Amino acid sequence: MKSWKWIVAIMLCVVFAGQAEARGRIFGRRSSGGGGGSSYAAAPAGSSTATAQGVANIMARLGRVGHFGGNKGYEGCGSGGSAAAAYGNCCYANSGMRTTDVGYAQASNGQWYCCRRYN
Repeated sequence: MKSWKWIVAIMLCVVFAGQAEARGRIFGRRSSGGGGGSSYAAAPAGSSTATAQGVANIMARLGRVGHFGGNKGYEGCGSGGSAAAAYGNCCYANSGMRTTDVGYAQASNGQWYCCRRYN
């Protein structure tokens, strides 16, 4: 009778481990940069990450969402078909944290990029 409890416990561990792995790929927390979501990279030469606007400009120039350092607090980056959509798609957008700095940039293909920094 007790053996089925172990089987259920192991199955739950496998399911939760798989979900955690999937979340890592969705939000780009891997160094390989594969999949969707954002990635982490060094800022291109001649670019500034001192402000959210600088990060938005980098993303628009590269045509991808990413984090490039330069901020010690929380930072959310996103993209969308409009500036408002990009703002709403940023990481931590619904966290309740107050946005302290925001930058928008539009890529040559019309896609909007937004970087929000939070307090």
